[in-house]
Amino acid sequence: MTFNYLEIWRALRPLSPELIVLVTAVLVLLLDAFWVKGKKVLGGISLFGIILAGLAAATLWDDQLSLFKGFFILDHLALFFKLTFLLIAALAVLLIKGTQNLICKTQGIKYCVPLILFITCGMLLTASAGELVTLFLSIELMSIPMYVLAASRKKEPRSSEAGLKYFILGALSSVFFLYGLSLIYGLSGTTRLSVILLSPSFGADFSPVWLLGIAFLLAGVGFKIIAAPFHMWAPDVYEGAPTPVTAFIAAGPKAAGLVILLRLFYTALSPFKAEWVFLFAVLSLLSMLVGNLAALPQTSIKRMLAYSGVAHMGYLLTALAAGSAEGVGAALFYIIIYALTAMGAFAVVFVVEEATGSDKIENFAGLAKRSPALAFVLAITLLSAAGLPPLSGFIGKFYLFASACGEKLYLLALIGILTSVISLYYYLGVLRQAYLVEPKDPESIGIPAPCAAVLIVSALAAAALGLLPAFTTWTFSVAKSFLAGLGM
Repeated sequence: MTFNYLEIWRALRPLSPELIVLVTAVLVLLLDAFWVKGKKVLGGISLFGIILAGLAAATLWDDQLSLFKGFFILDHLALFFKLTFLLIAALAVLLIKGTQNLICKTQGIKYCVPLILFITCGMLLTASAGELVTLFLSIELMSIPMYVLAASRKKEPRSSEAGLKYFILGALSSVFFLYGLSLIYGLSGTTRLSVILLSPSFGADFSPVWLLGIAFLLAGVGFKIIAAPFHMWAPDVYEGAPTPVTAFIAAGPKAAGLVILLRLFYTALSPFKAEWVFLFAVLSLLSMLVGNLAALPQTSIKRMLAYSGVAHMGYLLTALAAGSAEGVGAALFYIIIYALTAMGAFAVVFVVEEATGSDKIENFAGLAKRSPALAFVLAITLLSAAGLPPLSGFIGKFYLFASACGEKLYLLALIGILTSVISLYYYLGVLRQAYLVEPKDPESIGIPAPCAAVLIVSALAAAALGLLPAFTTWTFSVAKSFLAGLGM
């Protein structure tokens, strides 16, 4: 038997980003186990693998494929999210390389980086999942290593508590999601997303069990994106997990949750658009109110940013509730900006936490004098998150609320604008400490080079990404391509 390697390459090329990341993760584990002197280069190997996977994904942009009888979809939406996931993973690895504490100085390279690569592989698969079982397995591949990451500081009680809460509630959300999938499968008789909407149950044999399945699915995904009222795990996990891990949790699963929502609801469940649009609107309203109001009294910046993340997912769901091409484009536009600015904010928190030993907001006192660069990145990321013009966050929120207004969701847009004003209070409270309060310790704070790279990328994204016409055109063209493929 002879192998035609060219044919094998052609068959596996659409899976090249996932395979490269998976091989890199296994390679890093093996090198760490058998090459003691090479531990310092494992982070660099991981970055090289992520960059190589990004290049492989970029070369697939012109390919529009449906493989394995529709189980694996390769379209512009999938590649858009693959590139986003790989960028988030690269920034997370850089943060881990810049750490000065024990979680990644010793055990971190052994556990944190390979787990991030496995999680990234799961996220890459969610972007291309065209079938319910494949989607569920991809989500679990993404989720289970995340629970381990949250508890990676074994000698820290808060980290153990974070991992335990994350695991228990994550398992519960998986049960909800899987039960929703089983209901959808039982009614449609198929697991393929593109075939579910052809089920006769949508017609004369319609069953209200469809709505029950939709509710369970939305509850499962709502946990991943920390939409209220499924956000109860986020503050404790954000606070207890190592900060580089928190940064990754704050960005990666939310982007993965967005592509899951688009695949499930805009593809398989589009005939029920009126019903799930209403549910999106309810979750959006709850998330914006609960997130912003709960963030006000927080004294830990990590808990504050956790509740802020709840609010931002509310803004994102506002666009999805519009159910239009403009809404999807606005969501794609916003998720990248949010992910990059969140990574930058947590990078600042990480460096300050390493210097002061705490994540309390009061420890940011005098940051502008101790490290002007850190204070500047913190200011620009938080002000962008608040939606102040002309920063990228303002442009993103403008598109989100404009898409809602385009579908006459005026109340939802108004609540979004008002809660954005509320968010200024707690964001400016942190900046007041950084710029107007004298430091308790006048010693300057150094920035590790890998962390500096994350800060630069985040600051540029917060300041200028929303102003680039090419970026705006790209995100909205991806949305239109996705919906055009669905006949919408």
